Amino acid sequence: MAVITEDYVEQLPQIYKDILKSFFMFNPQKRIGERVAVQSLYSALRDKKYMLAQLKTACENMREAGVVQISDGIFIEPTETGKQLIDVLERPDPATTFVPDFPPLKV
Repeated sequence: MAVITEDYVEQLPQIYKDILKSFFMFNPQKRIGERVAVQSLYSALRDKKYMLAQLKTACENMREAGVVQISDGIFIEPTETGKQLIDVLERPDPATTFVPDFPPLKV
């Protein structure tokens, strides 16, 4: 298995970094076996101005490189190599992912 270094991850084109980082949004544990639909990636990355076709092509390129698996033509799942890449990427700030408890209703 290849060794994933920060230098390697830094040189990745931005679209691949954005796709890999997006797995944190859907599942902070990014467990193997958990899939994300390409359309969900598109929705999550809409502020990055990627077209759906670009994301599909990038995911296919990542599949060919052994970084993700694609099932049913739309579901993306990181492989062990993909998970290692995700692990090297900068994790989101916990302060930006914090959700406060819902206050109890007073009756």
